[in-house]
Amino acid sequence: MNQAATRGAGPCHISLDKSGKFALVANYDGGSVATFPVHPDGTLGEAADFVEHRGSSADKERQAAPHAHWIGTSPDNRFALAADLGLDEILIYHFSATKGTLAPNDPAFAKLSPGSGPRHLAFHPNGKFVYLLTEMEDSVTAFAYKASNGSLLTTAANGFCSYHAAQRLQGPEGGC
Repeated sequence: MNQAATRGAGPCHISLDKSGKFALVANYDGGSVATFPVHPDGTLGEAADFVEHRGSSADKERQAAPHAHWIGTSPDNRFALAADLGLDEILIYHFSATKGTLAPNDPAFAKLSPGSGPRHLAFHPNGKFVYLLTEMEDSVTAFAYKASNGSLLTTAANGFCSYHAAQRLQGPEGGC
């Protein structure tokens, strides 16, 4: 049908927003994310937005630069979350479901332990929890998700727990 340039090197993940009107792309080597309109006939338009991440983290060999690994929208389609392995952060953006644009949120990110290397996220079906797989730390982490402002809560008092990546998360409410 057609192609659209991702505007960054090493595209590694694509997802659709909840309306199916925008595709979101993570560029690993370029450390960037982009959004693209999806036309009614299924073709892609030119990038609606492009954000280049900046910074580094603890592992100077693998984290000398940003490496966006995953991007997707929140259950209510108001926020886009991007896991960046090179920054040890989950970046949080306001997502415009009408324009496909990304704007920094407040808070703009959730900081992870140095050298953890976040890779992929999954929302629990109830929308109250987010699960993060880390590549370098080899773990799965559960966060409480605050839908009112898109924040991820990571303290023990707010529902943080961590598992080895090979273990299975259980519980009907998605908690620890």
